[in-house]
Amino acid sequence: MAGLFLKLSGLDKLIKQFPAQKTPTEEFLDKQTIQIGKVRFRRCVTVKVYRTGLYLQVQTVFSKYPPVLIPWREMQKLQPVKIYGRKATLLGVGTPRLTTLRLPLRLFDLIVPYLSPNGSV
Repeated sequence: MAGLFLKLSGLDKLIKQFPAQKTPTEEFLDKQTIQIGKVRFRRCVTVKVYRTGLYLQVQTVFSKYPPVLIPWREMQKLQPVKIYGRKATLLGVGTPRLTTLRLPLRLFDLIVPYLSPNGSV
């Protein structure tokens, strides 16, 4: 099951392309809900906003995946969407695109300071 989630979400590509070198020791957001590709990870993602990028670590009932640190230059704001009926934003990751991230609006608001004028994160 864990391997299927890796492939469907594109998390396997993120882990290969953007491995995180360390786990955050400072303040982070635990048990967040985000969607990576086609897979919704509900209340099992650790998120940290760094000056250099977005740290994500998914830990499901089935598996704990290696963390990733996605550089801001690799993200593009695509469109407003919803996740579980709440406002969210869809981001593309990578060029060419590796996968997408669907972040609840409250998480997206944390990365707004890193947006460039052309809409890239």
